[in-house]
Amino acid sequence: MRYNIGMLIFVILAALALRLFGIDWDGGYHLHPDERMLTMVAQRITFFGSSISIDPQFFNYGSFPVYLLAGITQAADALFHTHLATYAGQLYVGRILSALFDTGSVLLVYLIAQRLWKNQRIALWGSLAYAIAVFPIQNSHFFVVDPLLTFFFIALLHQLIVYVQEKNPGWTSIIFISFICAAAITTKFTGILFIPIAAAVIMYKHFVHRTIGLWPRVLFFGALTLGFSMVFMPYAFINIAQFINDISLQLRMNNNAYIFPYTLQYVSTTAYWYPLKHIVLWGLGPVYALLVLYGMIHTLQHRSKNHELLLHLLILGSALLYFLLIGRSAVKFMRYLLPLYPLLAVYAGYAIVKLGVWGRVLFIISLLWTVSFMTIYAVPNTRISASDWILSAIPTGSTIAVEHWDDRIPLYGSERYTIKELPLYEYPDNTKKWTHINQLLQKSDYVVIASNRLYRPLQKLGDCSKYARCYSRTALYYHDLFANQRGFTLVKTFRVSPLGINDESADESFTVYDHPTIFIFKKN
Repeated sequence: MRYNIGMLIFVILAALALRLFGIDWDGGYHLHPDERMLTMVAQRITFFGSSISIDPQFFNYGSFPVYLLAGITQAADALFHTHLATYAGQLYVGRILSALFDTGSVLLVYLIAQRLWKNQRIALWGSLAYAIAVFPIQNSHFFVVDPLLTFFFIALLHQLIVYVQEKNPGWTSIIFISFICAAAITTKFTGILFIPIAAAVIMYKHFVHRTIGLWPRVLFFGALTLGFSMVFMPYAFINIAQFINDISLQLRMNNNAYIFPYTLQYVSTTAYWYPLKHIVLWGLGPVYALLVLYGMIHTLQHRSKNHELLLHLLILGSALLYFLLIGRSAVKFMRYLLPLYPLLAVYAGYAIVKLGVWGRVLFIISLLWTVSFMTIYAVPNTRISASDWILSAIPTGSTIAVEHWDDRIPLYGSERYTIKELPLYEYPDNTKKWTHINQLLQKSDYVVIASNRLYRPLQKLGDCSKYARCYSRTALYYHDLFANQRGFTLVKTFRVSPLGINDESADESFTVYDHPTIFIFKKN
């Protein structure tokens, strides 16, 4: 028993180390746009002093993570005279919070696997499998809401398993379930999907095991969830008009990939297949995915009791429901399916044990993908390297053309140059647009492409017979530019490929934040 506890502690510490390694990956320049926005919103919140203000004026995401960040940093400043409640300080505290929540998910994977199989080895291997999963590690390096939502999803499923296994669950269990659901909803509105899962389990327990008071329990669950939600996100109820407007805009985005420039990358991508492909190829890696598939199939084929089957159906059914509802979205950021990764790790751990030596071999191969990915945090961020090069190689007074809707490079020292912004997303893609852009290019000595945010989707949208909104002239511009036929020549490329693995074909959000490829062109 002591050995198992010691191994679990090792796994948890290893997971935390992976999530904290390279936490200063962007040198404090706030290069993740969602993280940047959440930190800016946290700056609006004041819990202490004479002018208390808790209106975030922002509901694209829930208020719970913002309040948590603001509360912790402001309390630290008040008690210990730190400077964590600043825009710079909250960046790192937020990333640490993401790492801690996701490390908590490692522990929950262990607890769920232990309850499913009552096998310490499977539980340990499952927690280790999640500890090394690439995509959760990457998102733990950002203060975004998805690691917190993932934690609450896995925490809810663990509590529901406990509820099912209890002979006569009391009201305390309902309180825990309600608290978790409210925390999830007020972290990200997607958490609303957890409500029917929880309600279904409560009703199942009543009808099958004849527990008393079904409707009092359901009403108690609903009232408590609403009450906790009002505590965690009060201004969603006080300023309900803005809340509805912000959430409606997000829902519209999920039904129309054309609605924002940064979602054009998802035009014509296939529902379900696109997110599944990226989980397999990049989020986990193909070998890891094979372990998951084997674990799921073997579990369903060899369950020993109907009670065990029920618990697995709860886990797999919840995962399937989440995938079916989120995977159909027109906009398919990889992080939308982050809550599924702990559940996949549960079955990867089972597969590793059942496959014996071969399972451990496959785990080691999967670990190589993790080690490969972690190398991006062992070297300077490409945007920082490119900024250093520009300051040393491009003469002061030069004119640099950059792309709008992307982080400008150089990150610092830009006052030495004249910066021209190319409005390449502008639509229609007509002569008026290109007359303006060509004038800017004529005045520019250099062109900097800071990521694939624009050139990848806009080149794809070059066929006007195929797409509702097309960029044929912009696609031609990029083709000529990369072929050194636009009056500029490529003079420098900054790329960090994990141990030589070319991940340019991955979802844009997998590369653009912490290891974008950068191109610098010089006028001929």
